[in-house]
Amino acid sequence: MTKKQDYTVKNVCDKAAIYGLDGTLWASSANWKGLNKYNHPLEQPDGSTKEVAYDEFYCAVEAAKGNRNPSEAGIRLGNDKHMFLKNDPDMNVTYLTKLGGGGACLAKTKQALVIGTWDKTAMMSNNLT
Repeated sequence: MTKKQDYTVKNVCDKAAIYGLDGTLWASSANWKGLNKYNHPLEQPDGSTKEVAYDEFYCAVEAAKGNRNPSEAGIRLGNDKHMFLKNDPDMNVTYLTKLGGGGACLAKTKQALVIGTWDKTAMMSNNLT
């Protein structure tokens, strides 16, 4: 079994993708939803909503660079809301947490953006959740 198979079979990584910095998808797990562009309804202080143009790839790259607020709609991957947890500029890695549990790790290289997500309820290789 290869390392990749070992991690995905044992649910250490729920979904993963590698993108070129031009936005081209290089590789992904079968269940990857993709990074999309769409209009997101953003709730306003008065209770109304405002449509905000959202680009998940742009926001993922910006978050990977350490930008905590790449969009007024926050950080979304596969239309799932994430919160910026920590950036390690020496390693070019950013950690995100997801509402309801789980999270993502973003790593930016000179040529690519690597994304891995995990689910709170998935059984890990040490048989813990």
